[in-house]
Amino acid sequence: MKNVTIQLLTVFVISGILKCIFLSSFASIFIDLAVLGAIYILLRRQYPYYSIKKIMLYISGMTVVSILVDIGILRADIGNLIILAILGWMFFGGGNIIGGYRRR
Repeated sequence: MKNVTIQLLTVFVISGILKCIFLSSFASIFIDLAVLGAIYILLRRQYPYYSIKKIMLYISGMTVVSILVDIGILRADIGNLIILAILGWMFFGGGNIIGGYRRR
């Protein structure tokens, strides 16, 4: 578990550094998509028994919001609220990945 967490944090830190270096929105789109691909590869390799489809649906939604903020279609505060809503739904709502309702 710790190994994957460190790898994911490393991917996020490197993507943040690359976004600061390349200030164009075109490059930030490719960085976001590369991070999405790296997350998919890491999760697929380490956790084959989870529902990768559901997890990637949530992460793809957050990536789309991030791309819309990078392009300038959404403001940053609205994008953060949307991402918080996605995370809240993932943990407490009907996502059934981490938390959510229990099966009876």
